[in-house]
Amino acid sequence: MLRRSHSARGATLLAQHKQKSLTTRPKKQPQFINASEESQRVEVGNMFQPRHGYPARPEQIQSVVDLLNDRTSFLLAGTGFGKSRVPEMYYHAHETTSAPIILCINPLDALGDDQVSEKEAVDLRAINLTGENCTQDACDSILLGDFVFVYVVMCSSLGIQMISCV
Repeated sequence: MLRRSHSARGATLLAQHKQKSLTTRPKKQPQFINASEESQRVEVGNMFQPRHGYPARPEQIQSVVDLLNDRTSFLLAGTGFGKSRVPEMYYHAHETTSAPIILCINPLDALGDDQVSEKEAVDLRAINLTGENCTQDACDSILLGDFVFVYVVMCSSLGIQMISCV
C-alpha cells in the first residue's frame, strides 16, 4: 500500500500560495493548532470513533495529520479501506465557520454520484460536477461555500473546464 508522497517543490509552491492568498483561509479547531503530530493523531482518532462507530486505521489518521500540516498526502488502498473518510476527517478538523472546500478527483462520474449520496447521508453538502450541472452558477456556488465537497472527473474536458471556471 502506498500511503503518501511528499514533494519539496510542491511544499514550496504551497507556501507561496499561502502568502499571496487574499481570501480567508480555513481555520483549524484549537486542538490542532500548534499541536505536536502525536497529539494531532490522538485527536483525529478520537474524532473518528464516535462519528463512524469503529476506530480509524493508522494510514487514515496519518493522512489527515499530513494534510493538517500542509503536506501532500496520497493514499492508495483497495475498495472498502476507507479512503473517503480521510477528507471527511480533514474537514471536521476545521472550524465550521471557516472550513475548507475539498476538491475530489474521481475516475468515474458514477463514483462521484455515490460519494455525493454518502456525504449527504452525514449532512455534508456535496456536488458531482457533470456535463449537465457544470455551469457558471454551480462554480459561483462552490466559491461561495455552498458545497463542502466537489467531485469531478479530471481526465475529462469537463474537469478541465470546471477547474478553469473556479
